[in-house]
Amino acid sequence: MGGSSRAAAVGVLVLLWAVPAGAQAPQADTVRLSLGAALEAALTRKPRDKPPREVKFDGAFEARLIALACSGVPEGYRRWTVRLLADKAVELNFADSVSHMSVQRVLKKTNFSLTAANTGKSLRKAARPS
Repeated sequence: MGGSSRAAAVGVLVLLWAVPAGAQAPQADTVRLSLGAALEAALTRKPRDKPPREVKFDGAFEARLIALACSGVPEGYRRWTVRLLADKAVELNFADSVSHMSVQRVLKKTNFSLTAANTGKSLRKAARPS
């Protein structure tokens, strides 16, 4: 909103308040000043104290992490865990450091289940004899 548009908006607000209330000119001026300051504060964005934090894990990281979770599990393990995925992601240089909670958030965001039967190369249960 430009300066003249704001002034016009304040003028309209003052008229809407002052005319029905039967306000005198000095009262209307007081209201115009206080409404002008309030309107300016409402329309002006406050500068941030701290800049937004940098995105650490982008879509490429998430794709590599899901591909890793769909791959075969390391020797000696039955299935992937979030801690195992976090350690492996650091080992494969997906990122400098990855917490198990970050891995959990990525998997939850993509609705990926480490315990489901269809996570890629996970073990399948034998079919029941009919």
